[in-house]
Amino acid sequence: MFAESLRDEPFHFCHWISGSGKTTTAILEATMTYEVIVEGFVLQVEVTNCENTPPNPNSWVSDWEFYGSRELEFVVVSGITYDADGVRMDASAYECYQASQLYEHQIEAELWRQIDSRTRQQRWAA
Repeated sequence: MFAESLRDEPFHFCHWISGSGKTTTAILEATMTYEVIVEGFVLQVEVTNCENTPPNPNSWVSDWEFYGSRELEFVVVSGITYDADGVRMDASAYECYQASQLYEHQIEAELWRQIDSRTRQQRWAA
């Protein structure tokens, strides 16, 4: 069931060099499905928008550039859960919606952990 919803599309990165000579990286388009386990649910979560701007202490243009910003939007595509006997059950669309609302912060923290580990594992050409 989940193999149909999984897409392994890479993130598209844009690199530019600011006036201070530092390289800035922002994720422009991020449509990828992650698996997140939270409180008895195994959720397939699709990241629809991801912005990760690193801080630039040399910039006084705005506080957003000075401190950096992170923004993440996601949609729970599907999920499974287990009953008291340990039998696997598909979660309904309403249960997925409830889980996304109830555990929003935990899901977002896990997504950032997975996104950050993915960017650290990538190879960069010199």
